[in-house]
Amino acid sequence: MPTTLVELGNILGTLMASYPAFTNKLGKEERKDMFRAYHLILGDLDANLLLKAALGLVGTATFYPSAGELRRAYFDLLDTANNIPDAYQAWAEVKALFRRGYSRMRPPTAESVTHSRVLAALEGIGGWLALCSSENDVADRARYIQAYETYTKREQYTERMLPGVMETAKRLVATQHRALTEGGE
Repeated sequence: MPTTLVELGNILGTLMASYPAFTNKLGKEERKDMFRAYHLILGDLDANLLLKAALGLVGTATFYPSAGELRRAYFDLLDTANNIPDAYQAWAEVKALFRRGYSRMRPPTAESVTHSRVLAALEGIGGWLALCSSENDVADRARYIQAYETYTKREQYTERMLPGVMETAKRLVATQHRALTEGGE
């Protein structure tokens, strides 16, 4: 559920109390402007999880977090809660598939792995059969990790983008596509 301005005010109030040196410098109008700007950037996020992300930053950050830092902390917390493996954990999971009996004749399925990204990266390096045929584990590991990190960045970029920005980007792409197909060669 999106964060309301009141909920965000409570979250930012908690942050302000935690960073008095920063917030004492702000006048009343500056605070209102800051609340509005933060709401534009954070309003689509769940208030409870956003509060947890803010509290996590209070425990580690030296300075008052920007709206972008709060947004990043929110999605990082969500990734942790959803147990999304990092690239090295994903490679270990792929290697464990062999030990669990998966082979050329029995390739893994989506149910075999913790996250769809594990199999997407595997497809990105040629797929399960190519990995089964390979004899260069070091190169396979390096290529897999690179593919997994690429998929992760792409997914995170799309997932973490502000909703209005994504809608604008889609409209621009559709407009450009129409212009190319209608006026193109």
